[in-house]
Amino acid sequence: MLQSQWDGSAMRVQLDGVADRDAAEQLRDREILIARDQMPAVRPGEYYREDLQGFAVRNLEGVLLGTLQHFLEAPAGALMVVSGEKERWLPASAPFLKRVDLERREIEMDWPADF
Repeated sequence: MLQSQWDGSAMRVQLDGVADRDAAEQLRDREILIARDQMPAVRPGEYYREDLQGFAVRNLEGVLLGTLQHFLEAPAGALMVVSGEKERWLPASAPFLKRVDLERREIEMDWPADF
């Protein structure tokens, strides 16, 4: 990768060997994978989504809602797919996402257990 810039909704990159718009158009909607050892280290309070898979998801009352399976991108933002007694798709952002505890492998959500 020669350059990159986050525009708030997408990462725009200039790739080695992709010299013009026609070549770039051939890559539209493709997934670009980056080796984990090539990714920047996270700062305190940050994490990569893949590192949260398998975390227990609890609500503010401590009720286990399930285990985080993966994330989905939706028009209104990322959703966490949580499997427990039933599958839930929970918003992965404030004000619902309250806390991520990396040591305890838990995510705390402001979400009712009966929803």
